[in-house]
Amino acid sequence: LLSACVIMEHSWIRDLQIEMVCPSGEIVVLQEFLGTTGGQVFLGEPIDTDYDVPQPGVGYEYCWTPTATNLPLLEYANANPGITTIPAGDYQPVGSFESLEGCTLDGAWSIKVTDLWGADNGYIFGWSLDFNPAIIQDCSIW
Repeated sequence: LLSACVIMEHSWIRDLQIEMVCPSGEIVVLQEFLGTTGGQVFLGEPIDTDYDVPQPGVGYEYCWTPTATNLPLLEYANANPGITTIPAGDYQPVGSFESLEGCTLDGAWSIKVTDLWGADNGYIFGWSLDFNPAIIQDCSIW
């Protein structure tokens, strides 16, 4: 796995746990819930006043890759006091992609997002995985 990318928005990064789950059940933590203490930091451009009728805001693309120079999302937010929105881009996962070695490639991959504080909402507009093409000799029959 070279990268996992999500186009999303959310009004409070601090309450999210984001995991990638492969078809055979192995998990890598992309964003770890560390508690709700700290300033409000957005992912993308959420509509932060849509409590009664949730509405999608503007999603930014966030990618997790082992070669990223940016810290994991929450560590990035904590290292940059005063930011209100995490910029789109590549970030390190919290867990190692090595935990996915041996996963079955064929089957249902999923992104699991858990919001551990219910005072807000967010949207996933799309997500993708980028695998190293060298691991499969011929993809022409797929």
